[in-house]
Amino acid sequence: MDKKYKEVKILIASPSDVEKERDIAEKVIGNWNIVNSDERKLTIEPVLWESHSAAESGDRTQGIINKQIVDTCDVAIGIFWTRIGTHTGIVPGGAVEEIERLEKNNKKVMLYFSGISMPRHGIDYGQLQKVDDFKAARQDKGDLIWEYNDLNEFERLLTHHLDIQVRRWFCEIADSDDFQTEVPDIFISYAREDYERVKKIVVVLEKQGWSVFWDRQILPGQTWDDYIEERIIDAKCVLVLWSFSSIDRKSYVREEAALARERDSLVPALLDDVQPPFGFRRIHAFDLSSFSYDKSHDDLSQLFEAIRDRAGEPKKKNGQALFSSFPSSFHNPYEHDAQYILVPGGRYIYSVTKQEVSVPDLYIAKYPVTNRQYRSFIDFLSGNPFEFDKKLSLSHYEQVLRDFAQNGGNSVKGLSDYCMRNVILSSGSGRDTMVTGSSTKMTSRLSG
Repeated sequence: MDKKYKEVKILIASPSDVEKERDIAEKVIGNWNIVNSDERKLTIEPVLWESHSAAESGDRTQGIINKQIVDTCDVAIGIFWTRIGTHTGIVPGGAVEEIERLEKNNKKVMLYFSGISMPRHGIDYGQLQKVDDFKAARQDKGDLIWEYNDLNEFERLLTHHLDIQVRRWFCEIADSDDFQTEVPDIFISYAREDYERVKKIVVVLEKQGWSVFWDRQILPGQTWDDYIEERIIDAKCVLVLWSFSSIDRKSYVREEAALARERDSLVPALLDDVQPPFGFRRIHAFDLSSFSYDKSHDDLSQLFEAIRDRAGEPKKKNGQALFSSFPSSFHNPYEHDAQYILVPGGRYIYSVTKQEVSVPDLYIAKYPVTNRQYRSFIDFLSGNPFEFDKKLSLSHYEQVLRDFAQNGGNSVKGLSDYCMRNVILSSGSGRDTMVTGSSTKMTSRLSG
């Protein structure tokens, strides 16, 4: 291997009842290497005790495994379902000891818990209680854990999380106009109950040209407090929104506001006709209780001025694009090499209503799709679980698509004709070859 490539070892720490998830984790890591290794100059090695440990005596079993493989790893992916494992002499199970040992060595851990149902006769309730106790202890500690309800969801989550966390923890991201991470101009502190109202304020602020952090989803391997503290410290301005919900003594908004006040980045505002908590009443709060997204925002000029004093001038004004031009297409190596294709905005005739509509510039993201993935998608639409080891001839596969186009697709105008005209299959039978087509999503261009 090229000596310039960095190697990261990821331990798959889990009891024996999640064998399928362990296989999925190996596959996800392998796929990451295929897509990212050359670009990132980094390879990830999945480490499992079955394949990486060897016979040895002189210590307890888990102690030998710790010395042989655990201590050599950089990250652990912990996966639990109904079993915690066999007591190691120190803790309830081997996976638990491996996770705690890595954490003591300041290594990263990502934890997943299965919510897949299991027949009652197959459950060891003593083991299940220990899993629940371990899960509760991690939550009390402040860890973010992730739950999944089927294997497809686990694969999707782990793929997404691994891509982001490996980049954060181990990759030196080259400067790029397309992918450069930006420190947010504004952090918004608000109560979850006010989400819908806050969303409208975010739109207005972004149209002014400021970048806004307000999404409170975080990733495995991070504690809530550390994550939010980092974002508040990074932000140039912290907009605290006081409401009936956020002034509650148990609300985390108070703590976030206190940190912002210490850093002199606090800009408070009122969503409701309330009095700010004690300690914040001497700081002028802008009244947004009568704010309406549909009205003119001239009355927000003073709020904008206060934000400008801390965050600086917006990078764009009056909803104009951040950049004068956009590439017609580009590939994102950090998103499975998805190809983004620019669709220019303009006036178009909507095919369903036949009315003319104004559409902003859009990027369509195109992903490669395999026969296996596409068969799964078609079967999902028809509501019948698909057996992936079942081999389909091209003629049978084509007939399934035609049946869907004629029957299942009639509820969507134009879908039947599209499927009948445009679904073209690649050659080969039973193999996971590429189909002519793609999975797509649309994302709005940065035009406000």
